[in-house]
Amino acid sequence: MAYTDTRIGDESPHTPSVGAGVSEREKRLSGVQSREILAGHLDRLLIQLDRPEAAVDTTSARETLMDLSADIVSRTSIFRNSDYRWLLDRLTGVYGQGFGRRVQEPLVATAAAYGQVIETISNACPDQDYREAVGQLFCYMSRLFRNREDSWKLVYRHILAIPDAVAAKQLLNRALFVEIREWAEAGVDNLFSIRRDLYERIAAQTTRIEDLDRRILDLTRGLRHHRRATAASAGSNVIDLQEVRDKRLITTLEHERRGLMEDREGEKAVVALVESDIREFEEMLRSTRRAYFVRTV
Repeated sequence: MAYTDTRIGDESPHTPSVGAGVSEREKRLSGVQSREILAGHLDRLLIQLDRPEAAVDTTSARETLMDLSADIVSRTSIFRNSDYRWLLDRLTGVYGQGFGRRVQEPLVATAAAYGQVIETISNACPDQDYREAVGQLFCYMSRLFRNREDSWKLVYRHILAIPDAVAAKQLLNRALFVEIREWAEAGVDNLFSIRRDLYERIAAQTTRIEDLDRRILDLTRGLRHHRRATAASAGSNVIDLQEVRDKRLITTLEHERRGLMEDREGEKAVVALVESDIREFEEMLRSTRRAYFVRTV
């Protein structure tokens, strides 16, 4: 990846500086040092992500983003508006490269940590322009959901935690995000585990049915062979107890098989409903994404 430099701005602080009794020189030094810490985190993130995709350590990149978020929280009184703007520009520039013809999986894998940073910045300085950042987070959330990754919910929670006063959050709410929230609170994230459990039960039922089919077939073949072997020697009035037991067992196994078949069909019907809900939610994500970006133009 190719990234821009990490120069930072120099306008007045976003909030009052450190307390009274501290010299202006000390204040300036404290601000410079804090902004250098920000730049250090960001430079480290760029180095971590600027590698062949297979060589990217996403765990380390996530840790760097979390450290960045923690330092923003601890130094809010020192950072300037331009610092937040600079940081947003750098981050959206990086995470904007996760879209297009070639998806960059490290960016998708670290999207939740990116969401943590955007949440932190938006709470520290809500009057910035977050349209691009919020749009990116929503797209990453949608992609993670399509990939059946549980971390989609983490990105969703970071979006939810962005202050309602932020214009981009209001824009997203008008683009059906309220409906997304209703689905999320209703437990849409449980659909994947429900579907997984259903598929596991269906697989177990199918295996059992196949075992019963083989056993019934073996018993039926054995019964035919036994009849042929005893036909010449046994009288017509002689009751073959082995044949009676095998017939009774076959009847029992066939009854069990029919029950399993009915249960499996019922599970498949539930799976179809779950799949339908997942597709409906995915379509809602697509509709919300389209509506959001149309509104941002």
